[in-house]
Amino acid sequence: MAQQVATRKILANAGYDHLADQYDPLDPVGLAVATLVPAGFGALAGNLARELANEPGNSLTPRLFAERAAGIASAAFCCAMIALAFIDFDTQLLPDIITLPLLWAGLLVNVFNTFTELGSAVLGAAFGYLCLWSVYWAFKLLTGKEGMGYGDFKLLA
Repeated sequence: MAQQVATRKILANAGYDHLADQYDPLDPVGLAVATLVPAGFGALAGNLARELANEPGNSLTPRLFAERAAGIASAAFCCAMIALAFIDFDTQLLPDIITLPLLWAGLLVNVFNTFTELGSAVLGAAFGYLCLWSVYWAFKLLTGKEGMGYGDFKLLA
């Protein structure tokens, strides 16, 4: 329920008051999904941590710290994506207040080569943005209509 209330606040703070007023934090489907999806990710992460702890010779090493940092970053990413999925489903919007920090966090996490090298992360962000930007403009030139918003570009980046 906290996520649903937070989604409503995010919409209001992003200037979408009319959508925030329509957003129901007590929606039973939204509450169930917002509870079960993170619980599933938490169970998977718990099993992985238990398996790592049971491996012989595992101790608090830099490798394990890196794996834990990657796990924390992945969990934060999943939570943000769940919130964005609900907002996008309900409003067809992806607020900058979530997408831009997610973009920068993804780049900063890779300063330490957590998932990939920083250069690859920057090139991936630029290429991802430009791919959807190109699709957007091709669709707009062919049909005269906008097929997606700029939030989609930022999210893919």
